[in-house]
Amino acid sequence: MHQRPMSSGRAEDDVRYSDLVAEVGAELRRLVAIATAAGVPAERLVVDPGIGFGKTLADNVELIRRCGEFAALGPVLVGPSRKRFLGTLTGVDEAAGRDAATVGACCAAALAGAHGAEVRSPDDIITSRDIDAVVIATPTDTHADLIERAAGVKKAVFCGKPVDLSSGRILSCLQVVHA
Repeated sequence: MHQRPMSSGRAEDDVRYSDLVAEVGAELRRLVAIATAAGVPAERLVVDPGIGFGKTLADNVELIRRCGEFAALGPVLVGPSRKRFLGTLTGVDEAAGRDAATVGACCAAALAGAHGAEVRSPDDIITSRDIDAVVIATPTDTHADLIERAAGVKKAVFCGKPVDLSSGRILSCLQVVHA
């Protein structure tokens, strides 16, 4: 993940980029080179441009808009979940109230070429009235529970991995989905 050190804790006070995407890309290339030189297979790496870490509001928006430019280094993961810049954009001070903005940022990143996004709380995503669909990309042993909970509140659900490893849990999920 890309992150610049900050002395004050506020990116807008400390961090300046002459070319944000080029500088983040150079740092990610350096980190990928270190990992592969240490024996980590390139296909096991994911790159994260570090949204919210040492970046201003404008920097974060630009990284979301251009995150696909890092895809040559590996799958791109973004983590805008509930970050302060979303509060600034929406006027929502409480992090817990930023779930709809998180979904919007994740969708924008996906349209720009991100391969995945991290969110803080599946519970908040599932219970949010602003969210109509969820994609489940968590460890397999959590899929059935998340599918049942999301389908139980009438969300559209996509799970790209096995629903569960037991036929009983799979049948249980199907019953909830078709209820």
